[in-house]
Amino acid sequence: MSDYETMLQSVKGLAKSIRTLNQQAVLEYRPIVESILGSHSRDAHHIEHTLDHLLGFCSDEKALDLFKKLCRHYWDIDPAATAAYVYAYRDMWDSQAKDSTEEISDERPTLSKTQKHRRRMPGAHARAVRGEQNRNSP
Repeated sequence: MSDYETMLQSVKGLAKSIRTLNQQAVLEYRPIVESILGSHSRDAHHIEHTLDHLLGFCSDEKALDLFKKLCRHYWDIDPAATAAYVYAYRDMWDSQAKDSTEEISDERPTLSKTQKHRRRMPGAHARAVRGEQNRNSP
């Protein structure tokens, strides 16, 4: 087997492992997202924790669907934090969005200068910048 064939087999194995991991993530996170949506939860910490973890799997269409559903739910609770997750998704996964405008959509308000500064800091980082205390700290 040539070096090229060996490398190709290695890449194929890696791709299969990534698909398997993405499928497992969807199986794990679907009930969590459905619970948040079904209970109309407003627990920002729980929602952000879930979004933080889902973000890494958004190359998978089903994981992306869960991420979008949770973002739509979270928008009514904290639009600035939700925008941060949308921009984090775009930075990580959506190469076309890097050339798009700074607005989320025509129906949504544009971000203020302060919100634009925070937009790339989802989760705990955004809460720290906003001055919110960690729920686990004294």
